[in-house]
Amino acid sequence: MMFEEEALGLTDSFLKSVMSKLVKQLEQKTAEGSAGHGAVKVVVSGKQQVARVEISPRAVKDVAELEQLVAEATNAALSKARELLKKELKKLVGNIPWPEDLLIP
Repeated sequence: MMFEEEALGLTDSFLKSVMSKLVKQLEQKTAEGSAGHGAVKVVVSGKQQVARVEISPRAVKDVAELEQLVAEATNAALSKARELLKKELKKLVGNIPWPEDLLIP
């Protein structure tokens, strides 16, 4: 019985090649999320790591609200980074179906 990946033509060497190229492409990309009408901005790298956080002084007055805004902006940025990852992968593999669990832990 074949593994699903093999049935799709996703051999080990093909997977490694695609993932290596994908990592190189994503190293130069970022995604930004914001909350509170731009009061909090979070930039994440293509590797889905927080690269920068910007907080407007007007957002600092209420700590609980600030914490919520940071969480919202981070989630928005990570969501955009996942979409960026999918877009870059599609450039590499075209319409080959790709198991989601290989992309996003």
